[in-house]
Amino acid sequence: MKEPAPSDADIATMIAAASRVPDHGRLEPWRFILYRGEARVEIGKKLAALAAQREGPLPEGRHNQELARFSRAPLVIGVVSSPKENPKIPQWEMFLSGGMAAMNLMLS
Repeated sequence: MKEPAPSDADIATMIAAASRVPDHGRLEPWRFILYRGEARVEIGKKLAALAAQREGPLPEGRHNQELARFSRAPLVIGVVSSPKENPKIPQWEMFLSGGMAAMNLMLS
């Protein structure tokens, strides 16, 4: 995706479409995080640091790849599964709902 990013109205439509998934209890056990502007650079720095922590020192090319991962598009929408405590609804159902929300977002 190149500039310009989708408009706020388009993003709202995409998120509304992404949220139309089976959701036992209507808990919406997911979160959408929008990364724009400098936030994309900052998350790239964090990803590079996490990769180095997990794998040891990264070769320069790999380090640069992690730094630029979120900067290639004007907008990145992260989908995070965030299950809620509920005695009647198992967490695995909530994780699946989050995955379906991510899939719907990609299709929107």
